[in-house]
Amino acid sequence: GVAASNFVLATTGTGGTAPTIATPTPTGGSPSATWTVTTNATGTTGADSGSIGLNLNGAGTVVDLVGNTLSTTSFTGHAYTYDTARPTVTSIVRAVAAQSVNGGPLSWTVSFSEPVSAVATANFGLALGGVTGTPTLSSATAVSGIPSPTWTVTADSNGATGTNAGSIGLNLTSSGSVADAVGNTLSATSFTGQTYTYDTARPTVTGVSSTLANGSYRAGQAVPITVTFSEPVNVTGTPQLTLSTGTPSTTAAGYSAGSGSSALTFTYTVTAGNTSADLDH
Repeated sequence: GVAASNFVLATTGTGGTAPTIATPTPTGGSPSATWTVTTNATGTTGADSGSIGLNLNGAGTVVDLVGNTLSTTSFTGHAYTYDTARPTVTSIVRAVAAQSVNGGPLSWTVSFSEPVSAVATANFGLALGGVTGTPTLSSATAVSGIPSPTWTVTADSNGATGTNAGSIGLNLTSSGSVADAVGNTLSATSFTGQTYTYDTARPTVTGVSSTLANGSYRAGQAVPITVTFSEPVNVTGTPQLTLSTGTPSTTAAGYSAGSGSSALTFTYTVTAGNTSADLDH
């Protein structure tokens, strides 16, 4: 007398077509101490935390061999986590704070909407701009065990060179075998990630000048000297220019300002005895 009407499905976080209960099947013929109750979930959708459980919801006509009826009308059974939502890529960002680099390896952090497995370098491609050479993807590693919602993808630069505006980016190019814990495959085959500015060109000095006109100046006069470079430069420490000043033969001009730009300012202070037709450097 075990029938579908003796049971009810307990669902949370599901949508689409409501699941239904099929006719229970005895193990080894009826009567039996064990029955299999199957659910038809065709068309039913579920998010990561969706669930479908089976509960007893009535004694009905369930009896034993001598006609004793079921002693209880309710019982809470196990539930399945029901998830039909396909994972997505939520971001591909540089794994380090520095946006500009002059060599590898380069790494990106790839985040998914839920833990996934089977992420591989074959799922990605490098987007190159103004770069000569052949950087290659070398590894895809789960950050916190597999499956993981976060993976680190690394590329070797292999000696590639780049100008000031060179760039190397990481893009998703294939869903491959990427899937969540229950087998839902990645929903997208493309995603554009962040890029590194890739610059191996060394800066050069393009000019040295001063806002003061050529002439004679008294001791104590500050002479600003501007050194122009082929690209913006950063200053660390305390750089100096060594100038030809006659007596003494050289004098240092200390750095004043300009870090982060393409023009640095140094200051030379005229001292007694300095004589030079040209403050060569």
